[in-house]
Amino acid sequence: MNYLVSGAAFVAFVSLLGGLSLRHASANEPHEGLNFSIGVRGAAGCNTRASDVSCTFPAGRTFVVEVSLDELPDDIPAYGGFDLYAEYAGVAPTEPLDANNHDWGDCGFPAAFAGDGFVGWGCAIGPPPAGPSSWIGAIGAVTFTCTTSGSISLVHGAGFRTDLIEMVTENETGELESVIHSEGGNTREALHIACGTVPASTPGTGAPVSTPKNTASIATSTATPPPALPSTGQQPGSPAQGPFALFAPGLGVGVWLFACAAVLRGLAKRRRTVGQG
Repeated sequence: MNYLVSGAAFVAFVSLLGGLSLRHASANEPHEGLNFSIGVRGAAGCNTRASDVSCTFPAGRTFVVEVSLDELPDDIPAYGGFDLYAEYAGVAPTEPLDANNHDWGDCGFPAAFAGDGFVGWGCAIGPPPAGPSSWIGAIGAVTFTCTTSGSISLVHGAGFRTDLIEMVTENETGELESVIHSEGGNTREALHIACGTVPASTPGTGAPVSTPKNTASIATSTATPPPALPSTGQQPGSPAQGPFALFAPGLGVGVWLFACAAVLRGLAKRRRTVGQG
């Protein structure tokens, strides 16, 4: 099934069950108090909570890169989903792609996709009775191999970047709305990875570098995501995982969350109509 057909089928599916319009109310970036970080699981000091960092691992070793939601703003006590987006150079994600949200216990609708030099993944809460999440901590992980020294950068921004999605709400006209929040448009924080001769028994080491966190000018991968396709934005041949994987990749979790909400609300409307009949 090609992507135009997949997109058309998805739109028809939502329209049949939901019949509601979907839109983003607004994008809020930078949002003060929102704080993500990226680090290597089990490697002391190898994370970007203070600044970009340089880490050394044995050549050929696999390691798990973990994305954490470290802080929620005071005006966002809970949320409905998130997008995660990382660019890389030198080091490479394992094949098949192992991008997951197992650490986020509220994950109901996961999606993952990848292309040349980038990995995108995320999740939205499940159907009712699941409610908004207030989880702080690790929310996503992806496994890399230390093939050649390079870097992994967490890229921030509303839509197809690392962002936080508030719960979908219905406005006075019946439209479903949500607000997307990010640390800042196209800002980033990086792990600089050296694939060296560290003894295999050590988990790796991390040392801070002088680059402040979330500075767009840091030396990272020059890879940029390819132009979005009309249906999903996913690149032909890139891996996808999770429910309705043909539809979810590339849309961003925000749109995916809207779609899920539309389906659920549509079903509820139908049940009410049948009950009234």
